[in-house]
Amino acid sequence: MQQLLKRLEIIKAAISLEDEETIALHKNKLDQMAGKTEELQAILNRIDALDYPGALQRITHFLQQHVAVSVYIDPEVAALKMELQGLERRLATLSAERDEVLHVLEGFNRLYNVRLGGIISAILRLHMLRARAALASSQGDEADLDSIRQAHEQAQSDYQNFHGEYEGWLAEERPRELSAEDALRLKNAYRKASRLCHPDMVAEELKDLATAQFQALHQAYNMNDVDKVEEILSVLEAGGAFVAASEQVQDKERLRAHISSLRHQLAVMDKEIQTIQADSTWVLVERLNGDYEAFLAEQEADLEAELNRLRQEYRHMVRNKSVSLPAG
Repeated sequence: MQQLLKRLEIIKAAISLEDEETIALHKNKLDQMAGKTEELQAILNRIDALDYPGALQRITHFLQQHVAVSVYIDPEVAALKMELQGLERRLATLSAERDEVLHVLEGFNRLYNVRLGGIISAILRLHMLRARAALASSQGDEADLDSIRQAHEQAQSDYQNFHGEYEGWLAEERPRELSAEDALRLKNAYRKASRLCHPDMVAEELKDLATAQFQALHQAYNMNDVDKVEEILSVLEAGGAFVAASEQVQDKERLRAHISSLRHQLAVMDKEIQTIQADSTWVLVERLNGDYEAFLAEQEADLEAELNRLRQEYRHMVRNKSVSLPAG
């Protein structure tokens, strides 16, 4: 009841200040409340009809009737809840920022690896074959043989690991190609939806359900499935949003514990974002600003040149050392 009365008082003040944005915000909160009375619904209907004089009259009457019997709320609890609400909003913003950075990086890495992975794999295979040829023709002492053997094992491991990853990239379902307009739709819808179901911000008993919803949202986001992300957002906005911990928790110790946990998560996430953005790949991605084609074409030409050079060196090595040339 106390939350209800406070929101009505805010709406009453906002009507006096002609602040439509604040009216809409708190009216939306009241719309989502369960067990609305006829009297409260009449107030909401007046606001929907833009009958602000009528709404103001009904709110005043409602407050006069109920304020005397309202339950006392410790001011420290209210202050803690306000702090928690601010941290929840900051966590939602920072989490979305982190996810967007990772989304861009993953898209660039996928494009790079699928486009150039075949050439890189061929280069690593030639390094392995050269090391194998060196091992087959070696006649040095045991220390030299051990060094050559280790070089061969490393080259073989590098090739096998990368080639296996490359085949995995080729087999993966690829995200949809999006226009600039659809990419913006995806970004905006994901930001809004992630705020409404982020598992770190909901009441403890809702975490499992929120986690499942958030995972479905994240999967759709990773696949650039803008329609699915907007569908999830629509469900959340229509009343499927999870109750935030700041809306439900009343105990001071639980509030303090949750505040401490969120502050720790914010510090960790902020450091994670700074680390990602300091990485050379992110610096490159920012410099390219989405225009990857010229860079990839240049890298492809350089790698092709390196591949041809290694082929010639390997053939020369095989001829001089009388080592059999493997097929392919």
